[in-house]
Formats: sequence, structure tokens, C-alpha cells
Amino acid sequence: MYAVTAHIRTSRDANTTSQVAEISRRLSQAAGPQHRLEHMYVRPSPDGVYAVLFVIAPDLTTAEKCVLQLYECARLDEVAGCGLDSCGVRLITPMAEISLRSQMS
Repeated sequence: MYAVTAHIRTSRDANTTSQVAEISRRLSQAAGPQHRLEHMYVRPSPDGVYAVLFVIAPDLTTAEKCVLQLYECARLDEVAGCGLDSCGVRLITPMAEISLRSQMS
């Protein structure tokens, strides 16, 4: 299983519960067996949201492709006014990085 992080830029303030919920809902509804999605969580970032999608795949390349295809199927660009800034497996997830930095301060 791979934890693929997608940074999704939004056209409006994503620090609202409704924006995060809308992106999460669209991704969940678009997910099919071909996307190999086990579960996910979506959290706000300063300029959008981070979606961490847990994908069951035989290798890293396949996992990242599944998430890219899911993003396209969710039609977030055209329907919700979003844009995909990055998509990949990170050694430390953005939320963990924030937590670690705050503990070090």
C-alpha cells in the first residue's frame, strides 16, 4: 500500500469545512476498482488542500498513476475550480511535517 499525496490548489479559501468536504466527496464518488483506493483523508493547506490517498498497488509508479487517474475522473479542475499542483509519495506527509516542525520550535 502506498500513501500518495496530492496537493490540490483551490480557487477559494480551502480552510472552510465545505471546500474540504466537497473535494473529499468528489474523489470518493469518482473512485472505482481501477483506482485501487483503500482510504483517504483530506486536510486544508494554505493554498488548497492535501489529499492523502492510500492505494493498493504493486509498485510506486502504478500507485501514482491511479491517483492521477482518480483526480481526472473526479473532474475537480473543471467542476470545482481546482488544480493539481503535485502528486506523489512523500517520505514525510505534509501534516506530519507541520507537526514535527511545531514540536521542534
